[in-house]
Amino acid sequence: MDRNRLFKPVVLLMLFIFSFYLFIQKFHWDYSIWWIDMLMHFLGGFWQGIFFLWYFSVVNIPFLRRPVQDINTKTLWYVLSFVLFVGVCWEAGEFLTSNYIGREPFSIIDTISDIFMDLAGGASAIIYAFKKIMPKQDFKVQSK
Repeated sequence: MDRNRLFKPVVLLMLFIFSFYLFIQKFHWDYSIWWIDMLMHFLGGFWQGIFFLWYFSVVNIPFLRRPVQDINTKTLWYVLSFVLFVGVCWEAGEFLTSNYIGREPFSIIDTISDIFMDLAGGASAIIYAFKKIMPKQDFKVQSK
């Protein structure tokens, strides 16, 4: 697979998430639409997964460097681990700002839901990479 085929989805999704978040903040949808936070975490996890596959296909970190056409189960676990790490860091920042700056009560249900939506987005990014980005000939099952 050509690495450049991942660049367009990475950039377009990033711009979409940013623009959509501006609308959410402008119209206060985060307080009036209960599921909008879950959608944003799903899209963020999806973006992180696609970004990981795109960026770490060329970076010179030996245990992470993997050509995009050589995606295996180890790479898939790296993608999900990366998404989980970023999601936990985001929730830690949200915890600190909510409790110490905003004085809002901590919600473990919201935190767990956000992390699961991040992981669902990351898993969807893996499926997207297999189904839409990689050429069909890479998925032929060889018969004996």
